[in-house]
Amino acid sequence: PPGVQVFLMVQPASTPEAEATPKGQSTYLDGFAAAHQLFLENPEAFELLACTERIYRCLDDQEGWHMEAAGPVIETKSGGVNRWGPVSAIRHNDLDRLPDLPPYCSSLDVIDGSFYHKLTNAHEAWNEILSRDSMRLVIDLQPGDCVLVANQRCLHGRYAFES
Repeated sequence: PPGVQVFLMVQPASTPEAEATPKGQSTYLDGFAAAHQLFLENPEAFELLACTERIYRCLDDQEGWHMEAAGPVIETKSGGVNRWGPVSAIRHNDLDRLPDLPPYCSSLDVIDGSFYHKLTNAHEAWNEILSRDSMRLVIDLQPGDCVLVANQRCLHGRYAFES
């Protein structure tokens, strides 16, 4: 994935001032902070997401490009406390992630299905942290505002809106 992405607000979504539900705001989340929180709350989920290589693929037949990458959801530098060094990259894109394959070090937990159960639980724990309002920065960008995002650290999105 690209190291840096550039977002330019050309025209914000129009929303009535009195509306309570956010519409069109940009959202940002520090993936390294989320990974640290997962490590504190659920070390087993952290380890599984740091050890299991995932394959991501994005195809665009109209433009003729095909991108593919592989790596764990949480990438760490080796060493450190409890064998994990500092987080060095986050890969989180549910739309581009291919179905999971068992790790190369196949064991009985893969055969009896517990690997997939544990992986599903790890992703649920990860997604729960990512969905917390306390983890997110929400910004109303104005026309001409530009945001540079460190793509392997910052998770980014936008609230839904109608054009």
